[in-house]
Amino acid sequence: MMGYYPLSALINFITSIILGIVVFIRNPKNKINYSFSLFAFAVALWSSSYFFWQIATNYNNAIFWSRMLMAFAIFIPAFYIHFVLALLKIVKEKKTFLLLTYGIFSFFFAINATSPYFVSNVIPISDFRFWPTPGLFFHPFLIVWFVYVIYATYLLYAAQNKETGLKKIQTRYILLGMIIGFIGGSTNYLLWYGIPIAPFGNILVSVYVALTAYAIVKHRLFDIRFIIARAIAYIILVFILGAFYSAGIFILGAVFIGNSGNYNSQLITSMILALVMAFSFQPIRAYLERATDKIFFKNNYNSNELLSKLTRILASTLRLDDLSRKTLNQLFNTMHISWGTFYIFQENHPSMSISGGVVDKNKYDEKKMHQICENKKIMIFEEEENEKNKEMMRNLKTSIILPLHVGEKMHGLLFLGDKKSGDIYFSKDIEVLKIFGPEVSVALENAKAYEEIRRFNITLKEEVNRATEDLKNANVKLQEMDKLKDEFVSLASHELRTPMTVIKSYLWLMLDKNNVKSLSEKQRMYVDRAYSSTQRLINLVNDMLNVSRIESGRLTLVMKSVDLGELISSVYAEMLPKAQEQKINLQFAIPLQSLPKVSADPERVEQVLINLIGNSLKFTPEEGTIKIEINHNPKEATEIVSISDNGKGINQEDMSKLFQKFSMVGTNYLIKQNSQGTGLGLYLSKSIIELMNGKIWAESEGIGAGSKFSFTLKTA
Repeated sequence: MMGYYPLSALINFITSIILGIVVFIRNPKNKINYSFSLFAFAVALWSSSYFFWQIATNYNNAIFWSRMLMAFAIFIPAFYIHFVLALLKIVKEKKTFLLLTYGIFSFFFAINATSPYFVSNVIPISDFRFWPTPGLFFHPFLIVWFVYVIYATYLLYAAQNKETGLKKIQTRYILLGMIIGFIGGSTNYLLWYGIPIAPFGNILVSVYVALTAYAIVKHRLFDIRFIIARAIAYIILVFILGAFYSAGIFILGAVFIGNSGNYNSQLITSMILALVMAFSFQPIRAYLERATDKIFFKNNYNSNELLSKLTRILASTLRLDDLSRKTLNQLFNTMHISWGTFYIFQENHPSMSISGGVVDKNKYDEKKMHQICENKKIMIFEEEENEKNKEMMRNLKTSIILPLHVGEKMHGLLFLGDKKSGDIYFSKDIEVLKIFGPEVSVALENAKAYEEIRRFNITLKEEVNRATEDLKNANVKLQEMDKLKDEFVSLASHELRTPMTVIKSYLWLMLDKNNVKSLSEKQRMYVDRAYSSTQRLINLVNDMLNVSRIESGRLTLVMKSVDLGELISSVYAEMLPKAQEQKINLQFAIPLQSLPKVSADPERVEQVLINLIGNSLKFTPEEGTIKIEINHNPKEATEIVSISDNGKGINQEDMSKLFQKFSMVGTNYLIKQNSQGTGLGLYLSKSIIELMNGKIWAESEGIGAGSKFSFTLKTA
């Protein structure tokens, strides 16, 4: 039994010192971590003193290590009460209590721990060669020690009843470990008062360390499982390699070297073993890491690699359904989750759920889902404090609910079921989900916008197809109606032209100089007006016939090589009397140089010239001037004919209306009572010129600046 005490003390020392270092390195700024580390180091130093005290062979060593044992025992309850306060997050509330603990209890007893006032002597007792006897200060120390233990037990018990979820489980194991550990520790003091019960404190302290380790591994306390797993793997690796090297030296030395003590043989043996160890180090390490991972991490994964894969999915997928399913599959494959569901809010449509894995079809209360999302807090079943939420999660068989939102805009929730391994979600899982949450929220926002656009495009396409079909039908009807209109206009024009010609002829006969004498002045005026109106009506009928022929493709051009100068001279001679009648100066000068002939239909060109000159006569005041000019354009091999006037001009806003059918541009500026037009002259002129592969255009600097109409004809 004597040999067990130093061995248990050594085990306590190793486990406590490793646990303290690992917890501190994990997060040195966290109060819980550093207070627990201080407590673990105090237990480690106490265990080391216990070890050296147990193996002491003389009085001086025994009394020294007995007093060192008490020196470190003083700090164990002080650091532990600090750890409990930090774990329960009431350090600030108990600040005064902590100052008294460190300032009075620990300081006062620590400075006297190595004096006879604490351990007065060591004597042989029971199975121990050296056992301490209490000094004057030992008794009050023990009372305070028990007070601290009882107070810490009370705090943990009260918290354990108050806490919920994972915190409750962690607190329960810490409380259980503390009760077992400190009850065991108290047995160390029974022999001090002559009570014949062997101390088994170290054994129960080992139980406390085991319970703390279980809380760490299974229930996320400090979340240092990875470091512990690797530490254990490397310790085992060192022991394996040390044993292998020692055994190799022994076996190879016995076989090849014997008792010769040959230095070269020893060197060769060491080199062979070193090479074997070098090549076997990595495979053995990898195997041990996998073995420890199976214990501490049943399904370990690289969080950065997982986040990278998820980011690629989110960046490359636009369809809402594809995005949800690909994301869930990646989480299932990596985290080994049994099932998951995206519950997605939609503004203009009912909320939708996209599920994956083995899951029953859950019924979600949309109002409740909105409330959870508004909270913006990840919900973990083991840590959830609200009993209603916990009951809801239990009914939905979900372990985690992750709200998905961008700023104040809520997009939905991610429900995740239990892990296939039966493990809880560890801190690494939670951190991954917290990082992933905002990214998938933005991706969902984009996917929802894409879905809205896609739906709109489908609706728009249907509407466009429907409208296009309606337009096609309407266009067919319009074409039919237009054809009927053209036929009617053509027929009506033909039918009207004959009687109009007859009427004109009879009116002309009445105005003939031989017959005009039989008419009174008033009758002659009426007949003259009727004659002019009949002529305008005949012109309108002719224009309508020409328009009908052009639009139906029935207008026939007789293209010839035409002397443009002679053609314009003929038109000029015809229009000159009318210009003189209106007191307008109509000018035309044939260029001295001979002009090339043009390829044109002379009758149609004559019609265009009459229309353009007649148009200028309408808008040019008395004493105004109209010029007819011809210019040669050798670059394009065309002749340019221009009719310019100094009349009222054209408003820039009306320029776009020129050359349109039935367009009456500038009617507000007509200066002659009899200058009404059909609105077809410019349209017909444009159509005729373009049929002869020419161009026609108008120029004017505005009202009062006159106008200029030009057209081109191809050189023959």
